[in-house]
Amino acid sequence: MRYVVGFFATIGVLFVLLLAVMFWGVSNLKNVTQHPAKPIPSIAVLQLDLKGEIAEPSPAPELPLPFGARAAKLRDLVVAIDRARTDDRIKGIVLHVGSAQLRMAQAQELRDALQRFRDRGKFAIAHADSWAVGGDSAYLLATGCDEVWMQPMGELRATGWNREFEFYKGLLEKVGVNFEVSKRKEYKSAGDQFTETKLPPAVRENYETLGKDLTQQLVDGIATGRKIEPDSVRQAMARMPLFGDEAKDGHFIDQLGHADEADSAALKRAGAGAQFVKYDQFRRQPEPPSRPEATKIAVIYAIGVIAPFGAPDFSGDSIVTPDTMRKAFETAIDDKAIKAIVLRVDSPGGEVVAGESIRRLVLRAKESGKKIVVSMGSVAASGGYWISMDADKIVAEPATITGSIGVLAERPDAQALLDKLGVTVDQVKTTDAPIMSLARPASAQERERRNASLDRIYASFVDGVAKGRKLSPDKVEAIARGRVWTGKQAKDVGLVDELGGLDVALRVTRQELGLPTDSPLVATVLPERRSPLEELLRYMRGENEAVARLASWASVAQPLLRAASPLFESPDARTLRLPAELLD
Repeated sequence: MRYVVGFFATIGVLFVLLLAVMFWGVSNLKNVTQHPAKPIPSIAVLQLDLKGEIAEPSPAPELPLPFGARAAKLRDLVVAIDRARTDDRIKGIVLHVGSAQLRMAQAQELRDALQRFRDRGKFAIAHADSWAVGGDSAYLLATGCDEVWMQPMGELRATGWNREFEFYKGLLEKVGVNFEVSKRKEYKSAGDQFTETKLPPAVRENYETLGKDLTQQLVDGIATGRKIEPDSVRQAMARMPLFGDEAKDGHFIDQLGHADEADSAALKRAGAGAQFVKYDQFRRQPEPPSRPEATKIAVIYAIGVIAPFGAPDFSGDSIVTPDTMRKAFETAIDDKAIKAIVLRVDSPGGEVVAGESIRRLVLRAKESGKKIVVSMGSVAASGGYWISMDADKIVAEPATITGSIGVLAERPDAQALLDKLGVTVDQVKTTDAPIMSLARPASAQERERRNASLDRIYASFVDGVAKGRKLSPDKVEAIARGRVWTGKQAKDVGLVDELGGLDVALRVTRQELGLPTDSPLVATVLPERRSPLEELLRYMRGENEAVARLASWASVAQPLLRAASPLFESPDARTLRLPAELLD
């Protein structure tokens, strides 16, 4: 039966891929035949419409399907704002925030870009139908503009870091599954949802400290941007949502009006004859030529869960593999003109052996004489920190989630469930080695070997951080133990060097190379994005395990998969990752 299911699943995946190739071909034909980008008017306002997910670049192909919108790329938005900053024709920006799914660190990076834009004497206006839709991060971004608008019937909701955690121990017991989790150490919380009924004391203390810092960053950002006392911001948070007049009277917004009214105000402010320039139109403008004296660097993106094989799938979650990273690093290492590598990490971690393989690539690049600067995105924790710890410098946003220096192993025991279902299991063995099985609990010997493995991995992690960050092992032990930090906290304890986004990482790269602060850089971005046709060929060659998994999981909701992902892992798998709740 499973062969029949597998056959039809394969046919389904091939159909989707072929459909993607067809639309990709049509899309590229359209790009070839379309007219050049319209010239920018002499007096213009750049329109940025933020909808849906704001993503980091990855080598996964973008599927130009009629039922799937392309996610805006964070770096593309920042580059557009920075290009507009130096374009004398662009007088201002109007930012329409619809259903944008922003993480706080992303909002901080975009906010910094808007501040650089405004520092040139230009204006920025933010509008939303309701500031209760995009969450705290969307409104934090808006406070980086000099005017904030809201539709008259909208509401403002910015309540700080509050989270609810679900635990499945009782459910698993009812169905007959017992979950064993071994972890290093008490703050490592990724498996607690299967073994606990509430947050353990150490984890609660960690989350409260983390959440308080993120909330303080939000309060400070709103207070600074809106010129409101921090105490007034906190008082307003306690009674949110704020309705239109309440938000305006409290100086949280400037104007109540619809999107077209905000647009009209932006054109009026830009001056007589001003016209709008759409984001896509502005992006298609020819880029200024690189200066011949520019220093060449590589920007390598490590985005997603770290896994030993597979490739980014089409579900929205990328996978970072040693194979993909090896090709990117070797391209940079072999190019003698490339003097430094900026490694952009946005990863909650993953499988430890794969992480170590990627870490070795970082060390090889350093041995070849390249400077390595890590730029952390929204999250670079656990395995994400493992691959970062040997960099010459580490840069993170204040709200980046990082640290989580620890490891865990999870093993479900489904013996009781199989008994209820009438399923029996038999074994044939030719050695004394145990068979990894879900049909029985772990033996004492298996637990002993598992604990020895975790001790070894944890000790290597602590030692690696101590050497990479030039800290004493005792200092690292005190800040490790699986504890999660914000980027701001991580800088205070020595896990991060500078706060900021990719622009700060580029400044630090210049410093590491001994270049002047205004010295031009030209970047080679790696890994290169694959086309749907290339992805199809990889699947047919059996190189894309993630697509094969997608075929069998397609009917299951993605959030459930994230929560239940340990159930799909090999028994006793050693992982370096964060709980899903911290990634929202």
